[in-house]
Amino acid sequence: MKSNIYQIKEYKNSHEKNINIAENIFIEMENLGIDPKPFLEMAALDLYNQYGNDALHFADRIYQNFFDLGDVQSSRIWRKLINILMLIDQKTDLIAH
Repeated sequence: MKSNIYQIKEYKNSHEKNINIAENIFIEMENLGIDPKPFLEMAALDLYNQYGNDALHFADRIYQNFFDLGDVQSSRIWRKLINILMLIDQKTDLIAH
């Protein structure tokens, strides 16, 4: 089952208001003793399960949109998801006999 991707038009306005208070969520998680890697891996696997080979393309588009908006926090998250998706993609290229 594939989900539809929706773009939230109001995002840019709300993001611009909060740009000065954005912090690095990965540092916050680590300071609380939470390893963000398992959460990112679950999210990447979910994207791959929903979109298959298109997941990497969609993730890259989303990353680029956040990057273009200057949203460092969100683009950092999507960059990490892209890295995991690339590893998943490499693993699926292997054929075991």
